[in-house]
Amino acid sequence: MKNGILLILTVLFSLNIQAQDFRVPKRLKLEKAEDYAKYEDDVLKAVKWLKNTPVHEQKSKRKEVGAFLLKWITGAPDLTLTIDLKVCPYAEDPDCFLMFMAGWTEYALSKKDDSASEGAYAGTIAVLDFYEKNKYELGRVKGIKKLIKKRKKGKLKAHIEKLTKNY
Repeated sequence: MKNGILLILTVLFSLNIQAQDFRVPKRLKLEKAEDYAKYEDDVLKAVKWLKNTPVHEQKSKRKEVGAFLLKWITGAPDLTLTIDLKVCPYAEDPDCFLMFMAGWTEYALSKKDDSASEGAYAGTIAVLDFYEKNKYELGRVKGIKKLIKKRKKGKLKAHIEKLTKNY
C-alpha cells in the first residue's frame, strides 16, 4: 500500500515537472503554412502547460504562452475556430476564453478533426476542468455554473451540438 502511494505521488510529481518545463519558442517564424506545421508539437505542449499550471502561478509566463498560442491559432491555415457567445458565455474572462481556444486547438491537432461541434465541446471541457482547478483564483465567471450543471447531468455534449448545429 505504501509503495503504491509513493508510486502515484512520483508519477503525479513528474507529470507536473514536465508541464512546468515548457518553453515558448524563440524567434517564432509564422509566415507560410509549413511554418505553422513546425510548431504543432509546441502548441500541444503549450496547451498542456496552461492546463496543468495553476492560474496564480507564473503569471508572466502564462501571458507569454497565451500570446504564443493566440499568434499561432489566429494564423494557422488549417484551423478554424468559431467563436459564439452562446457556446462560450465566459468569453469576457481572458483565462477561460484562452482555455476554450486552447482546448479546441488541442482537439483539432490531436484528432486531425475540424468539426466545430467536437472542437467547441473539447474547448468547453477544457474550460470547465480549468475552472474547477482554479475557481478560487478566478471567482465567479459568467455562464460556467450552468455548463457545469449540464456536464453533471450528462447533457453538455447535446447542448454544445445544438448550439453549433449551424456552423
